Amino acid sequence: MNFVFLFEIDGSLAEPGRPMSPGMAVSLFDLACRQPIYLFSAGDWDTVSAQVPNWLRAEVRGIFVAAGAEFWRRDRQMAVRTRRRRPANRGNASGRVAPAEWVWTEVLPWLRSTHPEAPITVVAGRPGLLAQEPPLADALPVLGDGFNTVAVHGPTHTLVAVADILQEDECWRLGRDLLAGEIE
Repeated sequence: MNFVFLFEIDGSLAEPGRPMSPGMAVSLFDLACRQPIYLFSAGDWDTVSAQVPNWLRAEVRGIFVAAGAEFWRRDRQMAVRTRRRRPANRGNASGRVAPAEWVWTEVLPWLRSTHPEAPITVVAGRPGLLAQEPPLADALPVLGDGFNTVAVHGPTHTLVAVADILQEDECWRLGRDLLAGEIE
């Protein structure tokens, strides 16, 4: 059975604005060889492409940037979504959808439609992204079963969580070879 993973980049896979560690990149490459992985960032594409190695960007199923408003696959922009206005009773001062709410109201339903039978796990480090209050508390009942959240405390904690899933095999060795520059 496939499991789908959505990883937040800043705070979970890398320190905000910094490149991810080689160990994290290899571990994610290995996981991406086995299961569909998507990445998420509130930042723009230039920032994300500096944080995530190109060989890993080529292996993940896609990257949601600009808080999910843009979808990239293999370094090509595939879609741009215009943010909707909130209903009148849910609007903030600008009436715009907040970045965390965008994940729950747009990205997760798209992942569910793309992977209808697979359990989806969201791994994030920012406290507000996984807070058990609106928008997550409102979104999960609507989305239904099959969604899990994992709150991590930085890249080291994420690396330990990913390592628990992985076992050494051919894909792991291929990732290490890529990291060492032995394969182009």
